[in-house]
Amino acid sequence: MKIQIEDKIAAAKLRDRAKGAIWGLIVGDCLGSPFQFGPRCTGRMSWPGQDEGRPLPMASCKTFDCPPGYWTDDGSMALCIMDSFIRRKALVIGDVAQTFLRWYRDGYLSSIEGRSFDVGGATASSLTKFGKTGSLHNGSESTQGNGAVMRFAPSFFAAYATADSEEGADELMCAVGDITHASSVVRKDIETLADIFRSHIMKGVKTKAYKEILGKTPYDNLPNGGWSPTTVQAACCYFIARNTFAESLTDAALAGGDADTIAAVTGQIAGSYYGYEAIPREWIEAVKDWRKIDDMIEQFLDLTIAQQVKSETKPFWKTNSLEGIRSEFKRMNDLHEVDLLLRAAEGARGAAKYGRGRLGGGDGYSVAEGLVESAIKRMKSLSICD
Repeated sequence: MKIQIEDKIAAAKLRDRAKGAIWGLIVGDCLGSPFQFGPRCTGRMSWPGQDEGRPLPMASCKTFDCPPGYWTDDGSMALCIMDSFIRRKALVIGDVAQTFLRWYRDGYLSSIEGRSFDVGGATASSLTKFGKTGSLHNGSESTQGNGAVMRFAPSFFAAYATADSEEGADELMCAVGDITHASSVVRKDIETLADIFRSHIMKGVKTKAYKEILGKTPYDNLPNGGWSPTTVQAACCYFIARNTFAESLTDAALAGGDADTIAAVTGQIAGSYYGYEAIPREWIEAVKDWRKIDDMIEQFLDLTIAQQVKSETKPFWKTNSLEGIRSEFKRMNDLHEVDLLLRAAEGARGAAKYGRGRLGGGDGYSVAEGLVESAIKRMKSLSICD
């Protein structure tokens, strides 16, 4: 059930907002981690070029001895979800959990090669349990940390691309959370973020639910701990109170405390509304391996978001043009010819591998290579490959 939209301009905006949500997560994690565990700095921080509108520069993280632009557990687990979907072409919860475990044990997709870091206690114990038992439902009702909401954005798109209904998509998003934080409180926060994404990404409007989420806490004293409900609340406040992506994310990063995750959630919410183009380019390019990350995000979105507007064109056999019908049949026959060549090549390779008949051994491989070359030439003549 790919997210799909009728109007071409609206479809382009949808993809920009989707990309903004994922990049917002990564940028927020990197921007907030230097302020993690520190005091609240909102209103007391200044930097060169601030008056000219220059964004807060990314800084090194002394806590984990990281250079600027290194993501922590938030970014790594989001990358794991995308990596799993790209490989499996569906949101397979067991494979997501296995990819999380590979990150936790071996540092897969970590910004520090070979090791994971900044791993929360609930996440560590849950992945350890998964490694021993294979359980995909870990934690308890008291496991209410923000380790699931911090990685939310990719699961939203992956769930929609896998499920057959909105309810099924919501259940899959929650199942990704359950791998480490199986709590009804966390599930409620995931459903809240899903509603926000539906309003921002699919409709381009702010959700009416913000009034219920925001509460009455003064803006300059928003909670900055690791509890999932207050993380979502603070992120919504930082988004609503400012008018640009950069302003919202700067306030979130300077909140101190669990700044990397609060900024990562704020980045997802703000990015899903303002879009990728609203994220300061300086922040994108300050992220380690940003081109590789961008390529992964593009590949992921190619698989999860419908790329083409629904066509209103009638099937070719219902057109009034006899020439059009002949042209379409010729194209189908040409493609069939290519398919036959590739099938023959596959058979020749099989005969060569298993020593069958006259094509056993090297002769079979030579024949297969010739057939593949013929298929490639035919595809080039049809303009279906470079």
